[in-house]
Amino acid sequence: MIIDQEYKPNADSAVEISGVTYSNIRGTSVGDYAIELKCEHNIGCTDIVLDHINITRADGGEAGVICVGGHGNFSSCNPVVSCLNNTGAIWY
Repeated sequence: MIIDQEYKPNADSAVEISGVTYSNIRGTSVGDYAIELKCEHNIGCTDIVLDHINITRADGGEAGVICVGGHGNFSSCNPVVSCLNNTGAIWY
């Protein structure tokens, strides 16, 4: 799962990202990082919701997370995305 505002060298051209929900996702990752939230510091990513996510590494290792500038909530999320607040429950 990837959100990447750092794909361009010019930060002024980053697109604002908000209101994104990932729900009921499970699977495996062949890479080291199962979740990558790379949000530009001046614009950021807001209202990101991860709900009932379970992603493990294909080789049995621990799946990692990159999280920069992300704002939102998570509930029942593996791996844990520490830059988002853990609400314990998400209401729609």
